[in-house]
Amino acid sequence: MTRFPFHETDPEAEAVARPRQTGPHAPAPDVAAVAPGPELAELLTLIDPADVSDADLVELVDAAVRQAAWAHACAARYTALLDRRASMHPVLGRGRIPEGEKTVTPEEVAMRLAWSRRQGRRLLRQGLAFDRDLGDTGAALARGQIDATRAGVLVDRLAGLPVPVTLDVQEAVLPAAPGRTATQLAADVDRALITVDPAEAAARRQHARTRRCVERPRPLPDGMARLTAVLAAPDATRIHTTLDAAARTARAAGDPRTVDQLRADGLTDLVLHRACAVALPTVTASGDVAAGPGGAGSAFAVPDAGLPGYATPASAVPASAVPASAPPDADDAAAPHAVLVDGVVLAGVTAADVEHPGDLADETCHSRRRRPTTTVHVTVPFSTLMGVDDRPGELAGYGPVDAATARALAVGGVWRRLVTDPLSGSLLDLGRTRYRPTAALDEHVRTRDRTCVRPGCSAPARCCDVDHTREYHRQPGQPAQPGQAGADASPLGTTSADNLGLLCRRDHLLKTTGGFRLTQVEPGRFRWVTPTGQVYTVEPGRDPAPPPGWSPRQDERFGPPPF
Repeated sequence: MTRFPFHETDPEAEAVARPRQTGPHAPAPDVAAVAPGPELAELLTLIDPADVSDADLVELVDAAVRQAAWAHACAARYTALLDRRASMHPVLGRGRIPEGEKTVTPEEVAMRLAWSRRQGRRLLRQGLAFDRDLGDTGAALARGQIDATRAGVLVDRLAGLPVPVTLDVQEAVLPAAPGRTATQLAADVDRALITVDPAEAAARRQHARTRRCVERPRPLPDGMARLTAVLAAPDATRIHTTLDAAARTARAAGDPRTVDQLRADGLTDLVLHRACAVALPTVTASGDVAAGPGGAGSAFAVPDAGLPGYATPASAVPASAVPASAPPDADDAAAPHAVLVDGVVLAGVTAADVEHPGDLADETCHSRRRRPTTTVHVTVPFSTLMGVDDRPGELAGYGPVDAATARALAVGGVWRRLVTDPLSGSLLDLGRTRYRPTAALDEHVRTRDRTCVRPGCSAPARCCDVDHTREYHRQPGQPAQPGQAGADASPLGTTSADNLGLLCRRDHLLKTTGGFRLTQVEPGRFRWVTPTGQVYTVEPGRDPAPPPGWSPRQDERFGPPPF
């Protein structure tokens, strides 16, 4: 068994073979000469950065990164050792489970580290590879010659290939890897793969095409998200080239948007079929309403989902809700039109805030294709809609959005009271009269939990099963509760809000047959016990509360946010 993070057998391992700049200053002490591990960790804690030169600080950065690489190698090895334990390999159901998903090690580790399942799987895959064909890569990582990112490039591209191919490619690219960026190293590996095994290159390409996908949006700051598509290289290149050519043409024609913005907007318009823009109606400073495509006095054109009652006459808008910022005698001057939905003025939202008013083309637009009906769920506190406060809303599948965005998303949508209590009269406990929850109870649970209830899982509610926390039906071989007689004495669960929770398919399997135990301490609050005995309590539908006494700082120089 390779013991790369702990017992190094290479007599030259103490000298870290990596390119480094030479200069007039030598670090004091010389951290570059110390291999990563406990000794280097202790040395780094003893050095005062204020007492070293600029060149020495660069060496300290390098030493810290090498130390992090050693720690990552240790973590990967520990994960691989954990995967050898029998508790990590339960019999997961009776269906066909992919080979890489028969172990629960990634979930065990991910829950402990507050990682995603993908991160846990990646760490296990690296640990297994370092313990097998890619032992030299693991050793280079443990010595700090390469970092975790570059080691991951080698694992992602070589793990699972025939052993001779893996060893040949590793031998070809690893010596130069310390001086290559991750992107350059990836190209080196791909080039070496074609050279070493040209006969199988086409088969690998066809297999890789089976993994093409579009991933769920990944949240970015300030209401943005990253949408990633994994495509065949020629298709991805053609798509980008097409978007780029169109963007540069529009830019040359005088469009004020940047090329990046034009490419993004072009992709959005192509997918959502928003080819024709529609002018919004306006309200002049004198109070006159200019008719728009939705008719005189409409706040906006209602999307083609057949939703009635959302075009608001100007007469229904309180005068206080219509800003009068434009001069009365200005031609074409217009103040933003206030928006009402179900008779409620959306505070701070105007027709200009409706992100894409052109979803309906006018009668003269013949090129527009019918847009497929899509549904976006946003949960907004009623007090935020009324303008009483600016609490964030929740965009399903994304996360928190600011109050203004939440109000704008509410425009034109189907409003539904989601307070499932005596106000709505919905029944939250069906006892054991039926297995499947009613539509109202189903919606209550999905709205309450928002995501899968396993710690670290962000699968949105729409992708999850509504699961009975305490089984409704007795499972094969399920024992009775301690102290109760008979195999049928164990109490079974009810179809009620305090016994229902959201689980994605994978975590539903873990809970049922994977050795993970789940209880619902109170409605919406869940306690997990993993196969190793770790205990986690989560409340996925409740955001963490700020510390007691916390409030946003307001700098007197700039005034209240957003300054």
